[in-house]
This record gives sequence, structure tokens and C-alpha cells, in this order.
Amino acid sequence: MKQDGFTLIDVLAAVVIIGIVGVSVWKAQTVAYFTLSNALSQGWEILLSSSKIAEIDAGAERLRQGVFVLPGSLGTVGWRLEEEDGQLVMETVSQSKQQERRLRWRGFVTPVL
Repeated sequence: MKQDGFTLIDVLAAVVIIGIVGVSVWKAQTVAYFTLSNALSQGWEILLSSSKIAEIDAGAERLRQGVFVLPGSLGTVGWRLEEEDGQLVMETVSQSKQQERRLRWRGFVTPVL
């Protein structure tokens, strides 16, 4: 007796495999989105921080603290200047939906580790 079609076991195995692959792809996309968002935020933070330090070094800015609002929904960056060893050091605190990050910048774009 010849039967055409798939058995119930074949269909269940295919559904399980498709489910595992689907969840893996979804997870990879989510991680990629958060990584890209973090990279964009950090790039803006570096650009704005180095620009503000250059303005202060040139004497065009007299403020010692403030807030940058990043474009889109990337968040905000609070900044504060200190002087260490005769050199300006900027501390930034960036806040976005995913995290809060604190960095210290010395000179133009060199982070203080």
C-alpha cells in the first residue's frame, strides 16, 4: 500500500526546525539593533565632547557643564569639565533607553581609562 504526503512526525520536525531558526534570526536582529544604536550614540558622544573641548580650549565657551541632546531617540549626554594636571578633562554621562555610560575625555578625543 503506497501513501502520498508527509507523516505527522515529518511535519512536527519541520515546525520545530523552523521555530528554532526563526528565534535565532530574531535574536540576532535584536542584538544587531542594540549594537548599532550604541555605536551611533557613542559616535555622537565622541564628536560632541571633542568639539566642546576644542571650543573651551579656544576660549569660545565658558560653561563648565551642560547637556547635549542627541538626534533622534538616541538619548542625552550630560557633560562636566574639570582640570587635572593643568589639562581639561571632560566627564560625560550618556543616557539612552538601553543603558547609562560614563566616560572621561582628556584633550581632543583621547578617553581617560
